[in-house]
Amino acid sequence: MSREFLKKLSEELKEARVEKGFTLEQIYGRTRIDIKFLQAIETGHFDIMPEVYMKAFIKEYAAFIDLDADAVLRKFELARQGKNYNEEEIKTDEEEKETAKPESESKVFDSSVENFTPNNYSSTQEKNNNLVFVIIGIVIIIIVAVYFFFIRSTSDEIIIETPYEEIIKDQESRYEVKEELKKETPAELDDEQFVLRIDAADTSWIKIIVDNDAGKEYILNPRSTKNFEANSEINLTLGNSGGITLYLNEEKLNFSGTKGRVRNLKINENGILSQKNN
Repeated sequence: MSREFLKKLSEELKEARVEKGFTLEQIYGRTRIDIKFLQAIETGHFDIMPEVYMKAFIKEYAAFIDLDADAVLRKFELARQGKNYNEEEIKTDEEEKETAKPESESKVFDSSVENFTPNNYSSTQEKNNNLVFVIIGIVIIIIVAVYFFFIRSTSDEIIIETPYEEIIKDQESRYEVKEELKKETPAELDDEQFVLRIDAADTSWIKIIVDNDAGKEYILNPRSTKNFEANSEINLTLGNSGGITLYLNEEKLNFSGTKGRVRNLKINENGILSQKNN
């Protein structure tokens, strides 16, 4: 069901772009988002990239074609959850602030004005002053407790979520395989090692886990190559499996992916052990 709503959202975004006279080339020229990813947004292939990157791209895309980027991201979240966002209330940040205002405020105000008389003014004011002092005291106690139990007990390390804008700027420098790295020559191997070579004919995101090491992510440009050495096995996730060719010790593997679809593979020195579509 979520794919149905994601497809619907992608079609709405494309219609909005065409209606306003923008081209994908114009969006690429301003945002530097690869056209393959822009096409994925308009065809509903949102799983071609990790979610955090796809959200960044959707936000940039929506802002460029003069849509409310935050509202589009909320629709994307609802669609991923299999919810029909047309039946859900999509609010802007200002509307959320307005609706978050407690109803009790207006009720208290109305009640106090309605019941006001000169005789009860002084007693009411005294009660309000006492309430203010009590609230201030509670706030001070909470601040002190938080300081001693949380701030002082934790390390100085602060983790800050990466802003969408930094993700956009970071995609070429941190995850992209540069043009000058098109071809890699594998190092001399031990007898027990094997080499997996990945050739990209199209822009492709990959995640790879070699033996028991931590997984790493890359974005391969067209006509680029990446080599990986392993002792036992490799677990590989391909975001755009149709744009990838695999070689094991320079022998081409019998593998055929699908453009824009995710494929999970497990590979050892004998070849592909298992493969699964997402």
